[in-house]
Amino acid sequence: MQKIKKKAIGIFVCMLLIASTVLPVAGTVNNNENIVIENQTQVGSEPQYGATSRVDDEWPMFLHDLENTGYSTSTAPQTNTIKWTYTTGWMVTSSPAVVNGKVYIGSNDENFYCLDAETGQKLWSYYIEALSSCSPAVYDGKVYIGSDHDYFYCFDADSGGLIWTFLKNNYGFSSPSPAVVDGKVYFAHARGGGGPGSGQNASLYCLDADTGIEFWDYPLGYFDISSPAVYNGKVYIGSADNKVYCFDADTGSILWDFNAGNIVMSSPAVFDHKVYFGSYDNKLYCLDADTGDFVWSYTAGSPIKCSPTVAYNQVYFTSFEDNMVYCLDAETGDLVWSYTTGGNMLPSAPAVADGKLYVGVWGNGMLLCLDAYTGEFIWDYPVGAGIQNSIWSSPAVAYGRIYMGGGLSNNVYCFEDPSRPPDPPTIDGPTEGLIDHNYEFGIRTTDPEGDNVRYYVDWGDGNTSGWIGPYPSGEEITVSHTWGEPGTYSVRARAEDTYGIKSHWSELHSITIIEGALLEIQPIKGGLFKVSTVIENLGGADATNVNWSITLDGGFILLGRETTGTIDSIPIDGEASVSSDFILGFGSITIMVNATISIGFSDTREQKGFVFLSFIIVKSGE
Repeated sequence: MQKIKKKAIGIFVCMLLIASTVLPVAGTVNNNENIVIENQTQVGSEPQYGATSRVDDEWPMFLHDLENTGYSTSTAPQTNTIKWTYTTGWMVTSSPAVVNGKVYIGSNDENFYCLDAETGQKLWSYYIEALSSCSPAVYDGKVYIGSDHDYFYCFDADSGGLIWTFLKNNYGFSSPSPAVVDGKVYFAHARGGGGPGSGQNASLYCLDADTGIEFWDYPLGYFDISSPAVYNGKVYIGSADNKVYCFDADTGSILWDFNAGNIVMSSPAVFDHKVYFGSYDNKLYCLDADTGDFVWSYTAGSPIKCSPTVAYNQVYFTSFEDNMVYCLDAETGDLVWSYTTGGNMLPSAPAVADGKLYVGVWGNGMLLCLDAYTGEFIWDYPVGAGIQNSIWSSPAVAYGRIYMGGGLSNNVYCFEDPSRPPDPPTIDGPTEGLIDHNYEFGIRTTDPEGDNVRYYVDWGDGNTSGWIGPYPSGEEITVSHTWGEPGTYSVRARAEDTYGIKSHWSELHSITIIEGALLEIQPIKGGLFKVSTVIENLGGADATNVNWSITLDGGFILLGRETTGTIDSIPIDGEASVSSDFILGFGSITIMVNATISIGFSDTREQKGFVFLSFIIVKSGE
């Protein structure tokens, strides 16, 4: 026993000698960290648009895809800058297809053209008798197009070599555009001399896409007929016999039809198991794609002759005599916005990409660009050279450009912005938070030309930052936002350069906001025998079952290296004091305090200190 006492006295003497030469080192770390979030609610997520046949950044057929949605994920021109034009021998009423760096389009000079998508240079052409406004479709290295004469054609897409022709039943019109999928090509043909009351004068055909051999055909009624849409193993088409038909794509058997009460020239658009089309009775219809059951209709001011398009959970279409572009909610049919153009709207169907809508105005020859979300005017350009009643072609969006036939101007047009868009921004920031607390995010992008950029942040709760800036390219900026309701929000951002050229949206950054407790540990205090601190609850809910610990790391600690405990509850804006057990030791230490809860935000604080026997020195924290 006497030897033990002498050894303890010797240790304490050594501690005293060391204390005379060692200074304490101090510092603080204060980190809020979330442990568990429960009862998450998904809100504000980015909707996904388009269908299974989507070919991003190309435009392989009329209205982009088999479903005739008219929507592309390509970037699209913010300005009306012409990249190139190509002049044909007569008016251009066909709509283009753009695939593999090539533009395919027919002209009323009876030549089918393949142009270089970058330069507009002619790569090849083929004479087709009575070629007019049929738009081509490109599939598996082949391009398909019909004429107003006897034949339907299939060419090699690269060389222009003729692969096969199909002899139709009789001379007539094949203005409707084909759809090609799963080795089958679907197209409609109206035989000459037709019209309401004249009998069965049109047919829908299904051919082998490789050989042109007919699988089936179906008589459809009168002279005018739409282009087909293909969706989920079914073919949809409108007819001048006032009906929209749905067929089995493999067998040609009719599954259902719907009588709209007037002519349906409008090609159906199919999205999310619904069919949208217009009629001469001034109505835009929405039907169940599987059953043909009526869902809703919207009455415009005049007949609807163009095809509707679908994007951003909205339906876009034009009506003829009231000179209007309409945007409806795709689920309810409610009007979102409308825009009055400077002329009648006839065959040109809207194309939608990059938050913008493009459509040709029949009555004044203009290509019109509107904001797809608000209907606000962005720009226009006289592709029809300002000639009245001149635009038939629908725009195609690919490679960040607009391609379009210019009607009586005889031109094919390509629009491209004068500079490349900035890269999609990156977002760095928290992934969890509390309601009514402000959170900061770092946003950054690079512009290819080094131009200054502005940013637009969508916070996912119906609020945005608006356009802020400009800022130097490549510099990270800090933006902040407060959410007032619990839920999981998708934050996204886009950038624009000094020309107003906009980037794609960033990837989504999700943040989960809860109405919970937020613990904050106040600076640790030293003294005789113990260290202590205060745990505050700055959140919007009581903190329950708060587990806390005080741990000493380093030094020579005989007693009190770790103390733990549980606090039953800390109310909103309340606090609780905690302290360590009796401490005995010597040397430099790191004191760490943890306070954790199962739902909400926990906290950790570290401070440097020094132990001299039972006296603890702690540098004041922030």
